[in-house]
Amino acid sequence: MPEISTGEQTEQTQQTLAQPTAGAKYTVKENDSLSKISEQVYGSQDMWQQIAQANNITTPNKILVGSTLELPAKEAVEQVSAEMKHYKCLLSNS
Repeated sequence: MPEISTGEQTEQTQQTLAQPTAGAKYTVKENDSLSKISEQVYGSQDMWQQIAQANNITTPNKILVGSTLELPAKEAVEQVSAEMKHYKCLLSNS
């Protein structure tokens, strides 16, 4: 197994830390959008609304580079998503 030099290890650590993670804070980067962040964190762009709600964002298409977002835990987002699907199903059947 090849050794990783200190410089390479530091670079890999910084890249890992820059990735958005569910249940953590994330600093918005250039060209980010809530749907892109949602895709990276939750595997679906559809969860952007939960990120917006958790951060009291009223204009989701205008997030500022450098601002810090609270990313909800994956379990909480999945639960809300499941509840929304359930209610949509109920509404479509009425």
